[in-house]
Amino acid sequence: MIRKILALFLIIMINSPICFAELIIDDSIHSKISKDYDLEKLPDLPSNLQNSTVETIFTPNEFDTEPSSKYTPTPEKTTTQNDSPSKDNTTAATPPKTNPTSAPTVQNTSGTNKTYRAITIKKGKKIKVVNSKALSDTMPKGTSITFASTSNNKQINLPQNTVFKGTVIDSHSPNLTGNGGLLVIKVNQIYFNGGWYPVNANIALANQKKVFFNNIKGKRMYFKNAKAKTAFGKKTYDKMWEKTKKYFKPGIEILITPITFLTGAVVYATNIAVSPILAIFTKGGKLTIPQNSAFEIKFLEDVTLYK
Repeated sequence: MIRKILALFLIIMINSPICFAELIIDDSIHSKISKDYDLEKLPDLPSNLQNSTVETIFTPNEFDTEPSSKYTPTPEKTTTQNDSPSKDNTTAATPPKTNPTSAPTVQNTSGTNKTYRAITIKKGKKIKVVNSKALSDTMPKGTSITFASTSNNKQINLPQNTVFKGTVIDSHSPNLTGNGGLLVIKVNQIYFNGGWYPVNANIALANQKKVFFNNIKGKRMYFKNAKAKTAFGKKTYDKMWEKTKKYFKPGIEILITPITFLTGAVVYATNIAVSPILAIFTKGGKLTIPQNSAFEIKFLEDVTLYK
């Protein structure tokens, strides 16, 4: 028992200097901080940073001069004038989420005030446009297509000749089984008030014809081709029928009429039976759309423009 007490006392004596040294070092650091900095009297934040809010804006001159696949504005910092003159606001890099009829007033770096009005084109809205060049199913993927609006749209203040940009995302020439040519165009940009805005829109009308699933199709000609494939049988039947009528008179030739008639009828019936199979190996109609044809662009998502 005495040995255990002596061993415990020895361990405490050995570790005590180490703990005491750590306590001295920690206290010296705290004393240094307290000496250099008054922790009880820290300075207040500047008045222009207290209770500040952030409002997001951008100006038209920040758009790219050339269209791009995605617009990422980097606006200059501006000061927003609120009802309280003692508080300054800072701006962020995205447009303000404002009501389309609201008009936020901002002060740019030159010191002049400008008012920008938000114009929103709602999802499902259709805009009548025309194509700037002829289109066909031979256009490769990635081809740029330009459209222009044909009239003023008073509801959304969209002027005539507003430019839209589209891209061919799929195309092919007429295929077998009577399948016609194909052209798929995705509208992805609109030029408004000096800048390009990204949009998500499809083609709803092409060359005054409705477009389903954004597929502009050439004429499907399977059934027409199937009918055309019966031409040989019909021609043979007509020829045999004429001979039948010629031989159908008193005399020995009347005995030949069943042969001529049945020959024409069998050939014609066989041709009709195989025409659906023959039509599988025929192509559909070629797709060509002349310049300045009537199109409609349908918006799949809301887009906000600034004027």
